[in-house]
Amino acid sequence: GYTQDEWPLEDECRTVALLEKIKRAMADAGAHPDRPIGPMRKPKTAGDVVANLRSFSDEARRSPPSTDSTPPPDDSIPLPPFPPLPACYGWTAVPRDETPYLNPPVSDLVDWEVDWHWAIVYELVPGAPQDIQVGQAHLDFFYAVGFAMEAYKPDNWRGGRLVDFNDVCSPFTIGWTRTAVVPRDAQTWFWTLDFRNDRGIRHTIV
Repeated sequence: GYTQDEWPLEDECRTVALLEKIKRAMADAGAHPDRPIGPMRKPKTAGDVVANLRSFSDEARRSPPSTDSTPPPDDSIPLPPFPPLPACYGWTAVPRDETPYLNPPVSDLVDWEVDWHWAIVYELVPGAPQDIQVGQAHLDFFYAVGFAMEAYKPDNWRGGRLVDFNDVCSPFTIGWTRTAVVPRDAQTWFWTLDFRNDRGIRHTIV
């Protein structure tokens, strides 16, 4: 089984909580132009990536700019807008005897020796062909905040929206690597615009 340090549900909760904090920081920055957020355009080291993420914090935004060195004109980038990620409504406990009636089915993921399982509750995102513009907004945002990304899986994206937050990793979490933080082009990232519905049925776009 998973140890306390690598439980996927716990990691996903942390990721979603961090994204909520980033969203709030971006809204606050919009209301306070004197406290901007300016991630570096081309982070080269893990430290640069962490610095990009830290730029969203209250401490970084309230600190006066450093005068030790003058960064090149293209050192920072305009902050991409927060993408239309599915809203998270919290978590709940699902009793063991109710799991056979869930849709989509989760029977293969259930440990029948425990009385209940945790579940994260998200906004329902209907299945839809991948939208390149929406997807690009996600890719630009995750790069700006230094999140590593798993390879594209058609069943984890709907209409260009990410619906499985275990596909992204923030710095300091299991699975994060510096080499996975790179700018991406949605035209090549979405190697297919197909998607899968809750029953795993493939929908081909023609």
